[in-house]
Amino acid sequence: MQLPRLFCLSLMVAFLFSPVMPAQAALRIELGDYRFRPNEIRVSPGETVELELVNTDAITPHDFVLEIPEAGIDLRVDVPPGETAKAVFTAPSTPGTWPFYCSKRFLFFKSHRERGMEGRLIVLPGPKQPAQ
Repeated sequence: MQLPRLFCLSLMVAFLFSPVMPAQAALRIELGDYRFRPNEIRVSPGETVELELVNTDAITPHDFVLEIPEAGIDLRVDVPPGETAKAVFTAPSTPGTWPFYCSKRFLFFKSHRERGMEGRLIVLPGPKQPAQ
């Protein structure tokens, strides 16, 4: 009966001294001046992605739109001036690149997307890549 006790003891030691992985923090994306910063998000297939969307403009509303019909993603999050919003989604299970953009538009002016407010979601195989 010595083996089970030794086995349990080694499991306890391994558990106590194993590295604890911290929960992944939300990726902060600033929306302002007709741009996203960063404008590229890199993730692994099937990864849960949490975004903290911060509108840095004082009077201009923005939104974050990500449409990937084949993955069942139709995300639209309004971010009023000077405020923060959260967005959570699961990345597509296959590698690829998809645009995200701001759909806001002032009457008689180009849309924010037409003014360059667009970024890219990049799903790469393997572990998550750092944002650029």
